Amino acid sequence: MDQLEFALVPIGIVLGYGVTKIMVAWADVIHSWPHIRRPPLIYLSSTAMCLYFMYMNFAGLWAYKGVDFVLDNGIFNVVYLFAITLPMLIFMLAVSVLVPVATRQTLQFDAHYFQSSPSFYLILALGVCTTVLPDLLPGVEFAPSPTWPLIIAATFVCLAFVRNRFAHGLAHSLFWSLLAVGFGYTMFG
Repeated sequence: MDQLEFALVPIGIVLGYGVTKIMVAWADVIHSWPHIRRPPLIYLSSTAMCLYFMYMNFAGLWAYKGVDFVLDNGIFNVVYLFAITLPMLIFMLAVSVLVPVATRQTLQFDAHYFQSSPSFYLILALGVCTTVLPDLLPGVEFAPSPTWPLIIAATFVCLAFVRNRFAHGLAHSLFWSLLAVGFGYTMFG
């Protein structure tokens, strides 16, 4: 087993738990759909956004295959493992804040979203900022510019303090639109 593959095991466990939590929340929304007065589109978009950041963080971990995780005396460097695992743990914490504990009894998804959105977006902004930390490790093959993660984190901090449904809907629609444009640009040039 390669050093990076060894480091990916705990990250994969955390990612699997986070994806399971999001999928159970979506299943509960679908299950209670007849009892919901207003479709919880912002709630679903927020959980999908968290899922997107978790996936992108996990997909980008192969850039660290050149990082030497073993210290000079042969001991595994736990600091490197922590630097790589930290963003995934923070994204999982954000998911845990946003997804209600007993979603089958929570039919007011908008009320729950706006109640938990300040802490959710602050934690999500911290998670986006920590994705830049592993790029500072020696041996990283591709270290992107930290500009975009910091712009996204600043947007999340602004959303944490705004309680307007229209502003949140606009921010989410802009995020997904920019993501679609970026995807189209990379696919079709």
